[in-house]
Amino acid sequence: MEEISTAVKIIWSCMIILTGTILLGCDNSHNSSIQIFRANKERTGVFESSIIPNQPVLDWKFMSGNSIEATPTISGDLLYIGSLDSCFYALSAHTGEILWKFRTAGFVLSSACIADGIVYFGSRDRYVYALDAKTGQEIWKFLTNGEVESSPLIYRNILYVGSKDSCLYALDATNGELIWLYKTGGWIFSSPAVRNSFIYFGSLDGNIYCLEIGSGTERWRFKTQGGVFPTPSVTDEIVCIGSEDGLLYAIDSYTGVEKWRHQTGAMVFSSPAIINGNVFVGSMDSCMYSFDLASGKLLWKYKTADWIFSSPALDKNLLCFGCKDSILYALDIKDGSLKWKFRTGGWIFSSPALANDKIYFGSKDGHLYALK
Repeated sequence: MEEISTAVKIIWSCMIILTGTILLGCDNSHNSSIQIFRANKERTGVFESSIIPNQPVLDWKFMSGNSIEATPTISGDLLYIGSLDSCFYALSAHTGEILWKFRTAGFVLSSACIADGIVYFGSRDRYVYALDAKTGQEIWKFLTNGEVESSPLIYRNILYVGSKDSCLYALDATNGELIWLYKTGGWIFSSPAVRNSFIYFGSLDGNIYCLEIGSGTERWRFKTQGGVFPTPSVTDEIVCIGSEDGLLYAIDSYTGVEKWRHQTGAMVFSSPAIINGNVFVGSMDSCMYSFDLASGKLLWKYKTADWIFSSPALDKNLLCFGCKDSILYALDIKDGSLKWKFRTGGWIFSSPALANDKIYFGSKDGHLYALK
């Protein structure tokens, strides 16, 4: 079996090289310029260019018209965030001053993707939007057949995003024209991740999918025992993702074969983060977990006072995440010890983002917070 697995990986690697060569001519450096939910196209949650402050204080906060459950995206001096007031905002990342807002016809829970001066996001009004990042002027919009809470990804000038119509869409990022779509058996909340020219995502039909990025052809699917809400985190060899069944799965990214699984005490809505051979994920059992990525061995867990929907954001030493107990936590990556916590006025479903050596996140109290 080991020889077969090795052979499959060699064949897969050759396909990746060939696919990459074919697609290289249309690569317009979106890989390096993209700002995105979970920090990068692999969705690892590691923010390499910023740090988590040791003892943060409130720098500023911005009040929207309703709960903020999306994750902010920062590009240079600007921050972009959607709200349950149906508006999408551009703020100064330094002061929180509003620069412009764009009103949709539905709640905005989709976190933005920014590439080449365009900001992309979805809304519960069923549209995917592309706006001028400086002015907020609409460039195009694309109507799906369901609410869009998935966060888009841009790769080689193609936008990938899921919808509650059960489809993953590939759209031309320039004009919004449909390139292909892939139909699953359930709503797609999960945001797609890309590694080695393949795209990975989950569906409420309980499957984790791997598709060829150019054509949308299915390479493999892996069946869990519940709906898959979170976004996968992907390395060269492993896809990590949780499920409604309470399990965190590590799956071979080449073959779709399970490497290990670990049971938490409740459903997993939090998306995992990966750094230095460790994987971190929160659960609705109120715990944040750390596992060895290769073996699945539990390294530590930290107990909070309530459910964890928020996904952890990492620098080299600390991780931070929000909780339904209204607190943003920061833990030491090595041993899970508490470094600090910051209380807001509402549940924190939003996942923190790091930039400018600050932490940005939203709360159900309607505020967008910046800590420094």
